[in-house]
Amino acid sequence: MKIIQATVADIPRIIDIQKNDGYVHAYYLTKQRANVVFSNGERFYGAYNDDNLMVGFASINVDIERMRIHFFFIHKAVQGCGVGTLLLNFVIKIAHEEKVKNIYI
Repeated sequence: MKIIQATVADIPRIIDIQKNDGYVHAYYLTKQRANVVFSNGERFYGAYNDDNLMVGFASINVDIERMRIHFFFIHKAVQGCGVGTLLLNFVIKIAHEEKVKNIYI
């Protein structure tokens, strides 16, 4: 499993993961909304399996002293396998590297 920063080319997979996490949500990303979020500087990180398929993602906003985890989704096929833990630890590592004082969801 590897985690790398996603790009706008990953938007279709990001939307697919969100729709297939096994839960019903009040708000879903659309292609248009995802493009806006990317263009506003939100960073998306994807968790990729050994077949180089994104199976989870997190998006974050970082300002001077805080980080907001905006989206956090794991495909239902790999839930319970440690992907979410790996992704969360990666985001927390970014917070430490960028000297963020507070993380919120």
